Amino acid sequence: MDLPNNSIVLNIEKFEQPKTLFEGKMGECKRCDYILALTEEKQKILLFIEMKSGRLNMAEIH
Repeated sequence: MDLPNNSIVLNIEKFEQPKTLFEGKMGECKRCDYILALTEEKQKILLFIEMKSGRLNMAEIH
């Protein structure tokens, strides 16, 4: 809704979690819910979006 025409939204949870790249022992296998990709004034922008329904644990943010 109200996204720029030149943007792409990826729902990351629709893709299988790659388990062969990382072991997940340090939180590196956690991922965001969505990625918004767009070009703005000749810059390529990726916006990582995490949706939370409960309290935010700041210790998990890197």
